[in-house]
Amino acid sequence: MFKKLIKYILPALIILLILPGLVTRKVKVTTKVAVQKPIAAVYIGLADPAKLPYWFEGFQKIEHLQGMPFVPGSVYRITWERKGQTFSAVEKVVKIDWKKNLKLEMHIRGLQIDSDIYFYEIEDKTYVDGTHLISAKGLVKKILLPWAKPWIKKELYQNFMHFKEMMEAS
Repeated sequence: MFKKLIKYILPALIILLILPGLVTRKVKVTTKVAVQKPIAAVYIGLADPAKLPYWFEGFQKIEHLQGMPFVPGSVYRITWERKGQTFSAVEKVVKIDWKKNLKLEMHIRGLQIDSDIYFYEIEDKTYVDGTHLISAKGLVKKILLPWAKPWIKKELYQNFMHFKEMMEAS
């Protein structure tokens, strides 16, 4: 019985754990937040890299690497800390459509996160809807990517909620 378990069931379980990562090219995470501020203020608050220290949890520093600041093509390095570990990501501004859309591309530890964020107003609230497509480089990261989706969603959600709190407090 134990030999059958090791011979058949254990390999099947391993394959079931690995398979989602081998067939999943990208993971999609969505975020949505409603802020009681005008759309222009919300757009500037999210798009302006200088505002990151006020809402990005664990933020340590931002460095401007290339391009004109706050325009498509500009590149920044963002450094933050979580649970005693330091992270660094390179973020590129892909598109800025004033008060409508913001597209960002972030590279962090073998992951690429393409964020497409839309802004719209309904009554006295500005809604910020984000679609984030995450892809991984390297076999191990590709295998782990589907299993990391809940953690990634939680991190993005917490930052969007901190952004909302910052905006509504000012």
